[in-house]
Amino acid sequence: MVPDPELRRLLHLCEERLNSDPHDPDALFAKAAVYGHLGLYADALEFLQVVSAKESGYPGLERFRRRIVKEMGQTIAFQTSFGDGPGWHGGLEI
Repeated sequence: MVPDPELRRLLHLCEERLNSDPHDPDALFAKAAVYGHLGLYADALEFLQVVSAKESGYPGLERFRRRIVKEMGQTIAFQTSFGDGPGWHGGLEI
């Protein structure tokens, strides 16, 4: 469950747009941003990959992708140091 009501609303809007166009780059990018904010980096990268396949020159795509990869590396380093403690999750339930 997404705790923040604004993020839930944004995800809902993304899903509505993706229902009509599964490759909508704006909706996919916004969804990646939400997932990245929630720490679900692998999922965020998957959405960004679809955006890249559709529109390789999408504004901010490579910069955001590099940020997610950097955050992902820091998370992996943290997990390696401290383990997967309580509260760590790998998926998202909307």
